[in-house]
Amino acid sequence: MIKSPTITSFVDAIDAGSLSFRTLRGAHIVRTDGRAAVSRTKMFAEALVSIEGYRYLLSVPIDGAVSLPECVREAAHIVRHLNSGAFPEYRILPQELVFTDSAGRESCCDVIIESHCEGIPLGNAVHYADTASLLAALDMLRDAFLEAGVVHRNLLPSNLVWGNDRRLYPVRFHYLRRASSREDIMKEFAAVKEFILSFPTIPSAATEPCKPYETALQRCYDEVSPLHDMMRRVRRGNLYGYVDDCGESVIEPRFIKAGNFCENRAAVATAEGMGIIDRTGRYILEPKYDIADYDPDRCGYVARRDSVWYMFDYMGRLSHSGTYEELFSQTDIGKHIKQIVKN
Repeated sequence: MIKSPTITSFVDAIDAGSLSFRTLRGAHIVRTDGRAAVSRTKMFAEALVSIEGYRYLLSVPIDGAVSLPECVREAAHIVRHLNSGAFPEYRILPQELVFTDSAGRESCCDVIIESHCEGIPLGNAVHYADTASLLAALDMLRDAFLEAGVVHRNLLPSNLVWGNDRRLYPVRFHYLRRASSREDIMKEFAAVKEFILSFPTIPSAATEPCKPYETALQRCYDEVSPLHDMMRRVRRGNLYGYVDDCGESVIEPRFIKAGNFCENRAAVATAEGMGIIDRTGRYILEPKYDIADYDPDRCGYVARRDSVWYMFDYMGRLSHSGTYEELFSQTDIGKHIKQIVKN
């Protein structure tokens, strides 16, 4: 029978470093005053570790559990698709940790890894951080939850970290869910506000207010557009590219102009002209036109080159060509094209 690790075997495994991890390298336990930052919760053993200068909270199942609860897998899926710096990385590494169980056999288990900022739990911060800053940071975090439409469901002071950047960050997303209503989120944050206000008010220090949360994408690109058709347009310098809904780069910035994706297609421009690409960056229409755009009414494309207009089907096959009057006259796509030309 496979057993889950005990806290002792968990710590021993981490101390063994790369011998115990399948993909993580260089992890070592963070120690304060000589004591390892290791603890346990209802379901997990936890250890705060440092990997290449970044802090992470590692969690593994304990008390005989051999796999992670389904709620954790659902939470990891939701967090992965949230594009907000208010939600630190939270993911599952399958069969990541190799350890020796209580029967002396080598076993392995899943590991939850989540980013952990430099800071202290809110339960400690209320004793010295100025009250106004804590409340402002709480409001900013609440707005991020409202925009994402999720509820933490375990937003205790111990699960909120007051970062050195004067922002609040949630941790332990094990129970996170899509919120059924705005009131669910407001109620959760009202309880935290009541906790902060239950302590003596600490006067506001003469410091600048905290800046808005910055996403990982915003740190990588100069511009990040909203999600369209499960893709985001991004800009680095003067060039545009695309990332998917998980923030993974799909098409590196190489276009001088780029539109949003629609029906798995996007209009882009290079120095040679405009064209149409698919989600992999492959050209459906080569970039040689003065104008190229998707026509959702016909599930095809229209393009212009040297005063000649062209119509293509969804796969980029030519169906008609001619003058503007011959092809479009007073149709809706004709009005749309006029607007494109005007812009």
